[in-house]
Amino acid sequence: TSPPTLSAVQAQEFSELVQARYSVLDFRPDPVPADVLAEILDDARYAPSWSNTRPYVLAVASGERADRLRAAYLARFEASLDLRHRKRGAFLAAWLRGRLPDGDFRTWKRYPDELRRRSVKTGVALYQHLGIARGDRDARDAHIRRNMAFFGAPTIAFLLVHEDLLPFSAHDGGLMLQTLMLSAQAHGVGSCALGELTTWRGPLEAEFELDPHYKLVTGLALGYASHAPVNEFRAEHVRMADGRALRGTFREVETLQLQPEAFAFDASPGAAQAVPRRRAQLRRGGDPRPLQARFHRWPDAAQVAQCQPMQGMRQVVLLDHGQAIRLVHVGRGL
Repeated sequence: TSPPTLSAVQAQEFSELVQARYSVLDFRPDPVPADVLAEILDDARYAPSWSNTRPYVLAVASGERADRLRAAYLARFEASLDLRHRKRGAFLAAWLRGRLPDGDFRTWKRYPDELRRRSVKTGVALYQHLGIARGDRDARDAHIRRNMAFFGAPTIAFLLVHEDLLPFSAHDGGLMLQTLMLSAQAHGVGSCALGELTTWRGPLEAEFELDPHYKLVTGLALGYASHAPVNEFRAEHVRMADGRALRGTFREVETLQLQPEAFAFDASPGAAQAVPRRRAQLRRGGDPRPLQARFHRWPDAAQVAQCQPMQGMRQVVLLDHGQAIRLVHVGRGL
């Protein structure tokens, strides 16, 4: 039998569900009923996975166990304040007392500049929404303290992924977590991913028997959103039509000019696939320095036919994947 398809109405409802989910930053203390939580977790198992390996573990805590974890993370946060404030001698003091972060990954390192801009923009907007001034360190600490307390959520989950299948295990874990959060939203349960909890593994080790091969990558708060003003905040979601939204770690999409004598297309049938890969000299308008580009995928003959020179130049659109600039589209008509 063929798989069921969504009707137009169902598809619209799914879009509404996806767009309705947001990061809840203040929860009511009401517990999530056990049967509702079980249904959410059952939906999460249908997330796609690399060769169906399911290379992740989800540790879920409610009630007294969640309260113990909350207290433990708050204690770790308080003990780290001097480190966070970069006080003189704080690192040595924390090392001598055994209070350095014990997480599986570094969470306090600086983001890459092109990604940091997004993070800073969101942080500034949130603090403005909360009325926290730029230099108000106490107010900022208070907000992070709420993060360590899971924003008051009655249920907290921790995602761990297998170290020997990274980065694919993290990819699978993300797919599962997104499926879980959408199911939670459909059940009227709010959620918020808590990456800051990854800074410490110790509190989790005290509550669960964990396989050392599984590494902690994020926490997840689950519960019912309160009516606090902070929950009116919404982060910006850039449209996928904007090339920058597609890039992940790519640089901005650029339009460059290809010197026609530097590269020649053979538009005869089948020739585009027969020509071996080669490099082309590219020059940005006004910049005399050439940019090297290796062609990642050849256009077919029909596409090549549209790539006629225009005033001695062809327009090419490129994405920067790390060091190499790869051709994605060719021709002003594409």
